[in-house]
Order: sequence, then C-alpha cells, then structure tokens
Amino acid sequence: MYLGIDSGSTTTKLVLTDATGRVVSRRVGPTGADCEATAEALWRDLASEGGVRDTQIKAAVATGYGRRRVTMAGRVVTEI
Repeated sequence: MYLGIDSGSTTTKLVLTDATGRVVSRRVGPTGADCEATAEALWRDLASEGGVRDTQIKAAVATGYGRRRVTMAGRVVTEI
C-alpha cells in the first residue's frame, strides 16, 4: 500500500493505493492550524475504516503547502 498526502492551505487530502495504483480509500478534511495533526487524524480515520496498519505502507509522499510539516511522509514533493 502507498499513501499520498496533499497538505494544502485550506484542505488536506489523503489517498491510499494498492501496488497496482488502485485507490483503496481516501479522506479529505479542513487543514486548520496544524498541518501534521490534520494529516495524522485523517490517516487514523482512513486506517481504522480499512483495517490498515502503518507497517503495510511501503511509502508515503506529501505535497502541498504543508508538505514539509507532515513528518509521517517519507518523501516530500513540490507540486510546482
């Protein structure tokens, strides 16, 4: 499984895909004042619903305004 995180200035979006790129689950929520806390809360909801554990994530990538503040991502990519 792979986790994509778009930490924007107004909304944060998470998408979980399988090894073939098929979307398994997704979450969207308001970013608020703490980009990292928002991403982690959305991840907990997504993981809980799908029965996914942290150890099943092979890679996590963050992009967007708050990308550098989302420490759960192993890689940061600019959207520009």
